[in-house]
Amino acid sequence: MQLVTEIKKYKNVILKLFISFIIFLLFFSALTYILKISHILEPFMIMDKITLLTIHEHVSSSLVGLFKFFTVVGSPYSLIAATIILAGFLMIKKDIRASLVMLFSVGGVSVLNVVLKHIFMRTRPHLWDRTFEHGYSFPSGHSMVSIAFILALTFVLWRSKCRNGVILFGTVFMLIVGFSRLYLGVHFPTDVITGYLIAGLWTITVVYMFRFQAIDR
Repeated sequence: MQLVTEIKKYKNVILKLFISFIIFLLFFSALTYILKISHILEPFMIMDKITLLTIHEHVSSSLVGLFKFFTVVGSPYSLIAATIILAGFLMIKKDIRASLVMLFSVGGVSVLNVVLKHIFMRTRPHLWDRTFEHGYSFPSGHSMVSIAFILALTFVLWRSKCRNGVILFGTVFMLIVGFSRLYLGVHFPTDVITGYLIAGLWTITVVYMFRFQAIDR
């Protein structure tokens, strides 16, 4: 009961976040649909293919195992599971705000990713024999969830001594996860970059809401 009471203190912030999420969903869904029907991204497809082929040609094939490891660790499934565990731990520690930041950040971008993929319906690259993956390509779920997780975790640990380490290693981890998707040939560069941008904007919005908006006492 005490936990429910603590969560209720943030009902004003949570309501604003739900409204913000609907706005995000409608805006980026409309933008994604416009990009799809207008073929605006078609000129970038050439650069996408050139970039992927360049990576495939110049990066050692001996790194396949390493990048497969990062693509598994940085997958939406892995990071969502880590988020739930961390959020539960923070709840037990009665750090409700930090727990809600983790849940809304990662949960929000996960929903956004699924919706946007099914609106744009971009097929994955088929430039060489690669790891088979289901689903659509745009935007990259790995990129979206990894940046949301790292940004939210940075907020949670902002006042701790390990803040700089989290920022440094988190940034490297996020970039390696994104690059692994290109190296394995399962995403285009525009999938990864767009994923970073959309998820970054949403997570910053979540952090801002919980950091600066008043709570109900």
